[in-house]
Amino acid sequence: MKEKQTPFEQREMKKRSMFMEAMNRLLCNRSAVFGLVILLAMILLCAFAEIICPEGYNAQNIPDAFCQPFENYFLGTDNLGRSMLARILYGGRNSLLIGFAATLIAAITGVILGMLAAFYVGRVDNIIMRGMEICCWRCWSRHVWETAQ
Repeated sequence: MKEKQTPFEQREMKKRSMFMEAMNRLLCNRSAVFGLVILLAMILLCAFAEIICPEGYNAQNIPDAFCQPFENYFLGTDNLGRSMLARILYGGRNSLLIGFAATLIAAITGVILGMLAAFYVGRVDNIIMRGMEICCWRCWSRHVWETAQ
């Protein structure tokens, strides 16, 4: 007779890396995939703004002022005949640059403060944590004050 196996012995689990596990969870979430597609599309459009709109964001064409969308320009023009699509794409570049720079600065600062707090357990750790609490409290209180008015 065959001995009864425990649940762990019945089958071996396939081991996946943390990256593959995260990708599996991401791809199972429809709204996350939709958001990722929109984000990648915006990044690609802003990255290739010179190819999509070679005239630039500040080129004026007064006869085409207030041109309706899809006439001569994809999103139309403003009062000076400047392409709205070009202005959005070139402005998006600046926004993406600021967003990535702020994220990078926050990540570097967080890693450095986290390493200092982990290495110097005690007084330094306590000072760092109280400083973070003060920063979070100031942001929260400012938000509450602005929404109350």
